[in-house]
Amino acid sequence: MAPFALTEAYVRSLLEPGVSEPGALATPFVPGGPFLAALDPALRWVIADADGEGIPGVKAEGVFNLAEWAIKVRDPLVARLAGPIGLHTVAVHIAGNVAIAETAGVATQKNGKPYNNKYCWVLFFSPEGIITEIHEYLNTALLERVYAEN
Repeated sequence: MAPFALTEAYVRSLLEPGVSEPGALATPFVPGGPFLAALDPALRWVIADADGEGIPGVKAEGVFNLAEWAIKVRDPLVARLAGPIGLHTVAVHIAGNVAIAETAGVATQKNGKPYNNKYCWVLFFSPEGIITEIHEYLNTALLERVYAEN
């Protein structure tokens, strides 16, 4: 078997499952989808601030494993949205077994306001192509408003 080689196409296949035209929105967080399947359950997911001090009263920052991320980050946000987040991958940059993905998320909040967030994900891959660590940066001020208003 050939050794794993990280490529932009591989990262896009994880973030944009089923997308055939540039600019189309994807929903990579679907259970059983390629993105979630590529995550090591013991991964270290750092969101915005490793100390978890960025948004008072919001527990969506800090360091999480996959199960903690689902319970403490994904589920509370999804509960405040009218539907899934559509994701557009703006750019992917590769350096060895690290990918930097610039993405834009689009959804509607339950209060009818748009949820248009920008994300930067630094994805660390194992030699087998599994994501073992993620550093995520996003518009935390928007996240704070979503939590407060929905």
